[in-house]
Amino acid sequence: MRLEFAKNEIEELVRQVVAEVMVAIDWPQGRLALDEEEAARACGVNRHVLRDLRLSGKLKAKKLGRKVVYCRDDLLRVLREIKP
Repeated sequence: MRLEFAKNEIEELVRQVVAEVMVAIDWPQGRLALDEEEAARACGVNRHVLRDLRLSGKLKAKKLGRKVVYCRDDLLRVLREIKP
């Protein structure tokens, strides 16, 4: 049996899955942002992935003291924009 999907169907499916996963991720209560290690863990990627996205201008981040922090909305936006 062979399944075939149109590109737009796969893209929509990926968007839906990402949205569901991000709702399920345990964002620490009362936290406005996560540091790079926490954000990477929440997204299920290595820290360098977020760093590379930040340095390329695809992911917004703020510098607080010595730490780079990421807001939930910015992480969600990048995850939605990733092409399969």
